[in-house]
Amino acid sequence: MLFLTLALGACGTDAPPPAQDTDTDVPGATPGAEAPDEGMELLLAVDQMDYAPGSEMQIFLQLSNRSDQARTLSFLTGQRYDLLILDAAGAEVWRWSDDRSFIQALAEETLEAGQEGPAWEETLSAPDTPGEYRLRATVPAEGTDLRAELPFEVVDEGL
Repeated sequence: MLFLTLALGACGTDAPPPAQDTDTDVPGATPGAEAPDEGMELLLAVDQMDYAPGSEMQIFLQLSNRSDQARTLSFLTGQRYDLLILDAAGAEVWRWSDDRSFIQALAEETLEAGQEGPAWEETLSAPDTPGEYRLRATVPAEGTDLRAELPFEVVDEGL
């Protein structure tokens, strides 16, 4: 399968935290400890940039540890990622997890330094209305903000 577009979502080292932010503001963080997503990246890829209304979108996600230390992500459920489609104004049009149930269990996922982590593939339906959209992927681990976004367009070829 050929994927044409890639985006990385990285947390931690890309931007300094706001002045009022401290490690103790992050749920489950130990004062003075690095955030659990420090050096983590989320790769998001799609099979094309333009889709016909309602057509299939092939999505690929992969989590990677780009740091020089092991990183452990803690989850409250069996859910490891979520996908959202946002319209041009940023309003949520669709959410992958809305019609799914996840096991309620505490779990951890550890990635060693430099390790490519779990990868997931999904097939979604493009929105029925032509326009510009954004696909957002997130990882719902405690104390993290791992996310990646890609723009795409739904075009009505009959116009």
